[in-house]
Amino acid sequence: MLAGIGIHRLATDMYGEGKQALHPEDAKAFSSAAHVKISTLAKARFVGRYGVSEQQASVDPTRIAAIGYLYGRRSGAQHGGAK
Repeated sequence: MLAGIGIHRLATDMYGEGKQALHPEDAKAFSSAAHVKISTLAKARFVGRYGVSEQQASVDPTRIAAIGYLYGRRSGAQHGGAK
């Protein structure tokens, strides 16, 4: 549906190692660890995924945005201007 209206999307494993939060407490623990202990790595992951999107022929690099819920939103807000 999103691709049909010209929106390219990319999911990012911001927690690392394929971790999935099945409970809000898990999400809190994973995001805290990623933010506090490996914030440099989290930024590198975000910037790396941005670069992948930027190189896609179907993507206008002047119109890239980051969206997310909770940790994804925080990561987008913190690293969105980083390149």
